[in-house]
Amino acid sequence: MEHLKTIGAVVAFAADAWVFYGIWKGLIKEQNFSTWMLWGLLACIVTITIIINGGHNYKLSAIYAFCSLSIGMLLLIKKEFAWTRVDWWTAAGVLICLGVWAFLGTTATTVASTTAVVISGYPLLETTYKKPHLAPKQIYFMFCIASAASLIAAKDWSIKEALYPEATLGISIIFVLLSLRKPKGKKLSPPCTYDILVG
Repeated sequence: MEHLKTIGAVVAFAADAWVFYGIWKGLIKEQNFSTWMLWGLLACIVTITIIINGGHNYKLSAIYAFCSLSIGMLLLIKKEFAWTRVDWWTAAGVLICLGVWAFLGTTATTVASTTAVVISGYPLLETTYKKPHLAPKQIYFMFCIASAASLIAAKDWSIKEALYPEATLGISIIFVLLSLRKPKGKKLSPPCTYDILVG
């Protein structure tokens, strides 16, 4: 099953590299800085706690940590930075989840950090819901494939092996479903260059 972990990591890297390139060239818009940075920081914590707990299914979270932080920094460099009330509430929820770590140890940290990953995705989920025609649908689908491969490759269904890919698969599926919807009663803007490239 080790090859599936590698496949999942490679697909995740390819998807994130696609996002990075699209943002760099201005082809992908409406990406949330806080979401990507929080995802990166939380993925770092998840990766470390999985390794400390003796888990082996950490390739996906390690790739997401590196790529998400890179994308977050790119958004900051390009000055595509916004911090709204929603972001404050999201960050507060993340801090509450991470606060568990000081009292309950590394296993609880994996649970809290993974929960926080889902919470921190809310701002981007909101954007995808409101502007699905701008969402990178194919990339979200690639995230689904990466998470599914990592989940299938898990040695067991324990927290240290399966929780993170389960969470990322769930949120990726939600992203895909939201990106496929058509807002009722709203006139959609013409597709951007990115939409034309990937259909």
